[in-house]
Amino acid sequence: MIERFNTAAIRGGGTTVKSAGFAVWRAFLHAPSTYAQARFMARVACAAVASRAIYTVYAFLALRPSGEEVIAELRRVKGPVTLDEAAIDQVIFERVADIFVWLSGGMTVAVVGLCAGLGIWQWRRPGTAMPLTCLCIIAFTVLVTLFGIQNEHVRAAALEPQNLILLMMKPVLVVMLFAAYRGGRFCQLYRKDTP
Repeated sequence: MIERFNTAAIRGGGTTVKSAGFAVWRAFLHAPSTYAQARFMARVACAAVASRAIYTVYAFLALRPSGEEVIAELRRVKGPVTLDEAAIDQVIFERVADIFVWLSGGMTVAVVGLCAGLGIWQWRRPGTAMPLTCLCIIAFTVLVTLFGIQNEHVRAAALEPQNLILLMMKPVLVVMLFAAYRGGRFCQLYRKDTP
């Protein structure tokens, strides 16, 4: 990997960003020839899950709604009500808003913990299970988005900046995880053949 990177950059007339970037992508498209290359490619999956963890923390800190926003959205969804229903709804909506805020924080902690665990596992013992799992999750989210985009509310939400960032990350993550799968497969075969 490093030798290919250096020779491609030198052949290009120097270490420019463009030639270095093409050398990295070219190296990911070829099968690894040494264990070190395969381990490096397999460990790229750690960067993929780290980016997901960073985005999850950003989404929680920057995009989470306050309790008042949750209550306002619940009122909008329920529609007009009588005075008696409004008093009961206020109590229920306050509790639901508290649960929602705590649940979103708990989900953020769970996703970051899962990403950290998967990253450490892949770093210590490179294999194919983690990249394949992540690729399946990405495929599932893309299918859900494609089916849900027929709904105008989902379509409007998909065009929001934070969701566009996530959609633009997906092709890069797929390339990284595919390279990690190939590297992990090589590492597994190497460990099986080496006593």
